[in-house]
Amino acid sequence: MAVRRRPARGSPGQHFLRSKQLAEDLVAEADLERGDLVVEIGGGTGVLTHALAEAGARVLVLERDPALAARLRERFAHRVAAVSVVETDALDYVWPGEPFAVVANLPFARSGAILTHLLRDPAIPLRRVAAIVQWEFAAKHTAVCPATLRTTYWRAWFEVSIARRLDRSAFTPPPSVDAAVVRLERRLKPRIPLESHEAYWSFLRA
Repeated sequence: MAVRRRPARGSPGQHFLRSKQLAEDLVAEADLERGDLVVEIGGGTGVLTHALAEAGARVLVLERDPALAARLRERFAHRVAAVSVVETDALDYVWPGEPFAVVANLPFARSGAILTHLLRDPAIPLRRVAAIVQWEFAAKHTAVCPATLRTTYWRAWFEVSIARRLDRSAFTPPPSVDAAVVRLERRLKPRIPLESHEAYWSFLRA
């Protein structure tokens, strides 16, 4: 495994993948096809970005840390047709208008906020998500009973599950807890019409 140090200005709770092989396995499990548009939230050191590009995806990397974004642009300068790096906060980003997937190693401290922003409007053409999050967060938000407000809302349009558990040793710096890959897959038949999503959200909150 190739160990990379965490940049001093990385996002809070950000733990970078150590293994290229693990990144390749995660991408293979994401059921992507060549030419698919994939948004990677938090490119970090580019281990996952490289695996996505090698799989033939068109990768749009959202990285809010200027130093990391600059390194990613330099690393993938020879693959500009396959990898685009945008220096931005995912919470401020307007999602693509064409069908896309999200494959990301999310900063643990911001996972909830990022997924809420991503999944708040089911009308965006999001096909699937494979996101690395803290294990406790994954267990809580994939449980059927008791279910969280967010998960109940998400399940109207997506199947929600845990794809695999990741030991804390898979990251650098290692977190104090294990992680998980949370998978969301767009339902062929939604439980709630898209045009009713605001009313459904208000109903759940009430």
